[in-house]
Amino acid sequence: GRKILFIAPLPPPINGQSLVSKILLNYLSTKYQIYLINLINNSKSKGIFSFKRLLSVLYIFIKTTKYAHKATTIYLTISESVLGNIKDIFIYILLFNKIDKLTIHLHGGSIDKEVFQRYKILKNINSFFYKRISSVIISGESHKYIFSMINNKNIFIVPNFVQEKLFINNSFFNKFKNIKKVKVLYLSSMDLKKGYWDLLLGIEKVIDLYPNSYEFNFAGEFNCDRERELFLNRIKSNSNIFYHGLVDDSKKKILLHS
Repeated sequence: GRKILFIAPLPPPINGQSLVSKILLNYLSTKYQIYLINLINNSKSKGIFSFKRLLSVLYIFIKTTKYAHKATTIYLTISESVLGNIKDIFIYILLFNKIDKLTIHLHGGSIDKEVFQRYKILKNINSFFYKRISSVIISGESHKYIFSMINNKNIFIVPNFVQEKLFINNSFFNKFKNIKKVKVLYLSSMDLKKGYWDLLLGIEKVIDLYPNSYEFNFAGEFNCDRERELFLNRIKSNSNIFYHGLVDDSKKKILLHS
């Protein structure tokens, strides 16, 4: 039977990437034998070097070497930071004897701008391996150009999605018809690259113009304590802006439904 080496971040915490990984892992586990390497501790670092991250990368390399010869298929979610990409390259080297059994999954599309356009050598090294892998999974048609060196038939699109349990029925939705205050929710990681600060600056202008018409909610985890402090200090005097921190499925559902 098929044996899969599964290298990806898993919750907690829940983010777009770890959630997709968990859903895929749950599905594959019912059909195949899985060798798991959880990247979550490494993923939290967001491209920042530290001794702790170095140890987590070494752990990943040791595990990859241990399981590689046992696996018939390998699945890897790739990084979009420079340090993360260098880690991925070392994984490709460790897996080189089975590189044609490797499927890579790109969540997002910033790897070209953040890595390949800045460092031509990294683009060339990655291209060398990409030409030899089995397949690549992307979230949209617009990301195909990143893998122009790969045969089109080996590129698969899996769009972003929402879990069915988070949807509401029409009767529940009817309560919004006569709403007096519009409630807006930002639900993502509190990362500057995601634009939460720019959104906040825009929100402040909206509230100045329409002080009683809107309520704004932010939910997600900060990667930086200083950014968290700056954000909380900025919103504390505004009664129309709320921060909910990192939310689990049940809290997420409540926020979405409100």
